[in-house]
Amino acid sequence: MKDVLRAEFFQLKKDRKNIFLIIVSIIISSVLLLDSDIDNGSTALYQTFYNMSLVFIVANVFVALFIGGNFSNRQINRYIVSGHDIKDVFNVEFLVTLIYSNLILILQPIIVILIFSVTKGLGDEYSLSEGLIIILITILLNCSFISVITFLAFLIKNSGGILVASTALYFLMIFLLNSKKALLLAHVLPLGQERLLIENKTTIFESIIVALAYLIIFYFVARKYFEKCDLK
Repeated sequence: MKDVLRAEFFQLKKDRKNIFLIIVSIIISSVLLLDSDIDNGSTALYQTFYNMSLVFIVANVFVALFIGGNFSNRQINRYIVSGHDIKDVFNVEFLVTLIYSNLILILQPIIVILIFSVTKGLGDEYSLSEGLIIILITILLNCSFISVITFLAFLIKNSGGILVASTALYFLMIFLLNSKKALLLAHVLPLGQERLLIENKTTIFESIIVALAYLIIFYFVARKYFEKCDLK
């Protein structure tokens, strides 16, 4: 598993498209802050994390290119043919997807929060411990939604198809979160929980339960499907 993990991270660093996606996410996140009045680290946390769901489209592109590309160039097949355990291959693909997708989503907010916290102070909206808890649970909620996209990626395998399906799912979720039943749906959808969390309209326990439910269910469903695929 270590060899596969090392190889995948090497490919990530080597592929300039991944760096480009990071830059795009930073630009989009920064543009979304142009009309925001940020006074300190707490308001920076609120504004950047409130807008985070709008940057998920960039993470969708990464998942489509990364997993779809590994299927199309038969990199996954080569891992298995060369003797790597199919579960290890899946775990690496799943783990790398979660890590890099979160990097795309969280890098700019963390930079902005640190800059304003250092230059203007943390503020009194959130304490340091509350801010850290929000950041960690948001990362977990990100993982839960990314796990759904990753399942679609293993199901479809083609970059174009993955991007279309994941984008359709993303806009469907955005539509639901702006419908008449938005508040009710927000409690059961990862992106909704992220908004509720930053607005203090949900509990930490509820957010963790929702995140883990999606993450665990879609991890095992995707793995079972992957193990049954003929990849040799």
